Amino acid sequence: MLKAFRQYIKEPVVMILTIFMIISLLTFVAYPLVSILQTSFFENNMFSLRYYAQLLIEKALQKIVLQSFIVAATSSTFSLIIGFLLAYALARTDIPGKAFLSIAALIPLVAPPYIAALSMILLFGPNGLFIKTNIYGFWGIVLAQTFSWLPVAFLMIYSTFVSIPKSLEDAGATLGASGPRVFRSITIPLMTPALVSSFITLFMLNMADFGNPIIIGGGYGVLATRIYIEVEGLQRFGMASVLGVLLLAIAVPTYLLSKYAARKSYAIITGKPTRIEPRPTKPVIRYTLGAFSYGIVAFILLIYATVIYGSFTKIWGYDFTLTLKHYNTLTMGGMGVVWNSFKVAIMAAIITGILGTLIAWLFVKKNPPLKNFFEYLALTPLAIPGTVIGLGYVIAFNKPPLLLTGTLWIIIFSIVFRELPVAILSNEGVLKQISTSLEDASASLGAGTLRTFTKIVLPLARNGFFSGFVYTFMQGMITLSAVIFLYTGRTILASISIIRQAEAGRIGYACAISTVLIATVLASLIAFRILAGKRGLEMFSFGVK
Repeated sequence: MLKAFRQYIKEPVVMILTIFMIISLLTFVAYPLVSILQTSFFENNMFSLRYYAQLLIEKALQKIVLQSFIVAATSSTFSLIIGFLLAYALARTDIPGKAFLSIAALIPLVAPPYIAALSMILLFGPNGLFIKTNIYGFWGIVLAQTFSWLPVAFLMIYSTFVSIPKSLEDAGATLGASGPRVFRSITIPLMTPALVSSFITLFMLNMADFGNPIIIGGGYGVLATRIYIEVEGLQRFGMASVLGVLLLAIAVPTYLLSKYAARKSYAIITGKPTRIEPRPTKPVIRYTLGAFSYGIVAFILLIYATVIYGSFTKIWGYDFTLTLKHYNTLTMGGMGVVWNSFKVAIMAAIITGILGTLIAWLFVKKNPPLKNFFEYLALTPLAIPGTVIGLGYVIAFNKPPLLLTGTLWIIIFSIVFRELPVAILSNEGVLKQISTSLEDASASLGAGTLRTFTKIVLPLARNGFFSGFVYTFMQGMITLSAVIFLYTGRTILASISIIRQAEAGRIGYACAISTVLIATVLASLIAFRILAGKRGLEMFSFGVK
């Protein structure tokens, strides 16, 4: 311990960065969580368990907890089944057009997840394009969540499919096993850890989802929307904090379980050269899976095409005359919300990229005091639902000494520290590949810590920086649950405006904002890709060929 401290004294830059990291993590990660816990246990500055007792007594709250589990489990199951079949079709069959299918299946990744709920209302609501029905409620939420998070299931399962050597399945067939038996005895056991991990990840996302339930939930309450009602409607921060603690109590163990499931895998990479090629498929399977895959992709495209069409429609359900009035309204004053989103996203992305690189460098190369504790603290937001983060920030930073409420900075910091774990992990993966001998050689030539970092480490770790930057920018542009408590009239974002317009029945205007938001994200990603150059292309690749 003393030796490490002396080493830090010799490197004042490292010591300053470590102190800055500790203060930042304690302030913007630990303090909001402690504030939620404190608010849940104290009422009028007196210790109280009243809100916890109310949770145990009030049937309506218990019903909401049960409904949250049911809808999350149902949506996750549907996403898992569809994602599995789609991944199997692309990885294990010779259906045509796989490049198109893989790209189209990933479209929801660059669009706000709550756009699916808006589209379901347009397609199947009371004024639905295809079917006029009451889509609001349980099945509306399930349908929207299923397709919102489908790319997550697809990517996780597909990556496991392509990592399974074809020779293992061929060996089973050579020994006389039929196709179905090979699938049951070899493929499924090898896929089980990925399937379990995918389901748990989907369950976490659906439990924490706020956008889809608030748009299409109707009277079907879930924990995320109930927390919002407790704060915005009833002004009961104590009960909101209790529900936030409950959501945390569900999310954190679920996250740890997903990490455990991801580690429970089989050694299937043997070192022998293998080329993964889809085997010839029986016509009936080929045509069935092909029809299924194209049907799913067609519905995904329909979801977003409907929103775009809705933005050009005069009055959805009554007058489908094409018009630009919604965009005219947007250009006459509504573009401010998109500009706010862009400012917040770009500033959060820059801060997260820099902070993620610096913290990862400290963890990987400098071994700071209490490294394990602060590494766990830095990665904690991975397991925290956005609604809980937003609640923690509005409680913690609504009073001196850090009075940030009402400013863009509280929104920016909420995005930065929510997405920081991704930036840290992406940078750690890159930094671990950089030999320490390069930094030692620089030091032996007289370069200081700061010069070594800027001239050697940072250029070699630029892919990690760009990964954190782009991911944070995408999430910052479409974020909703973490900022729903933090905005004011001057700091309203595009995502919040979409929700507000949809609630007010101005569907065409909501669709116009959604279309502009998606176009802005896509245009920005193209610009980032050009700026990153060939060496930075990996951050835009999802590994699907």
